[in-house]
Amino acid sequence: MPSGGSRKPKKAGIIKKKKKEELTRSSEASSRGIRERTKWRKHRREMELKRVEEKRIQEEAEQLRRKTEEQKKVFKKAYEEFERSLQDSESLQKEVETVLSDYRKAKNHFKIKVQFESNDFIATQQIENTQFSAAADRIRSSEIQLFKMEGELEKTKQIRDDYIRDLNQSWYTRLWRFLY
Repeated sequence: MPSGGSRKPKKAGIIKKKKKEELTRSSEASSRGIRERTKWRKHRREMELKRVEEKRIQEEAEQLRRKTEEQKKVFKKAYEEFERSLQDSESLQKEVETVLSDYRKAKNHFKIKVQFESNDFIATQQIENTQFSAAADRIRSSEIQLFKMEGELEKTKQIRDDYIRDLNQSWYTRLWRFLY
């Protein structure tokens, strides 16, 4: 042996180094490895739950969008019906006005005729009465139609007001009402 000191065999140092490495490594059985895997599994589960929740929210939003589109179509159809009924009522009103105008013209015409033709007074009165009753019948039927159109107009206005009121509400209020 050389002088200067005692040397330990190299084999002992290598064994200590291997034991130290085994202790620091996270093996299948070590608690640190188990904690890491548990933490990762928990994280992965949370991420999966988040993805599922986001997908559900997107599906609900898509359903709400489709329902809103459908409501818009229904409202547009109702509004077009309202416009048609309004135009019909306006045309009926014009017809009533023309009937009234014709009635007034006929009445004035017959008054003048009666003044100038006293011999035909009775015949003129009978003609006037029949024309007045026919005009009154036409006016009554026009008024009935006008009353029906006004009823439809009120319904359509109510639908429009409800739709506008619903549009002015916040989206979550509409969603809440839709869900419950």
